[in-house]
Amino acid sequence: MIVLGLFVVVRFTEHNFTPTEKHRLRESVSIFRRGVRLARRDNQLLVVFAATFLVNGAAEGYEFLLNKQLLELGISPDPDPDPIVWVTALGLATLATGAIALRIIEARIDDAGVARRTYTAASFAGALGVIVLAHAPSAAAGVAGVLFASGIAWPVTRTVGEIWANRRATSDVHATV
Repeated sequence: MIVLGLFVVVRFTEHNFTPTEKHRLRESVSIFRRGVRLARRDNQLLVVFAATFLVNGAAEGYEFLLNKQLLELGISPDPDPDPIVWVTALGLATLATGAIALRIIEARIDDAGVARRTYTAASFAGALGVIVLAHAPSAAAGVAGVLFASGIAWPVTRTVGEIWANRRATSDVHATV
């Protein structure tokens, strides 16, 4: 991670950055306050923040449920291959599913209202995926639930939520929002 961080610092230099000459802490606090003020006054941003807190709070329980449920359902059909192989394969499948979902959304995100509709649909897909995983009668049904929640819902809600928030935020508080 340190090497990756150094690579990013060296490779991707900032352009048009104007540092504050003095009172850096005061300016940082001022930017933070403006970001909080914007978020409190904008109902759409409040909904995105609330949904983000709910999703992140539920994610911890979901991760525990995911591994426990899949192992109980017998994700590894043969005891010879370690279950970690199957869980890793499922992780790669969720990444591929997320990439495909984001690619589809990328072509449509500029239209008016698409962010709101996509965020809502992805939230419902995530809830459905968690419910399917929790009540899955078989490993295949559990895997389908995981693909909905981890493969579609979470990458889409994170990305679309960020796009939505950035469109509503002013340029001086983008990072704070």
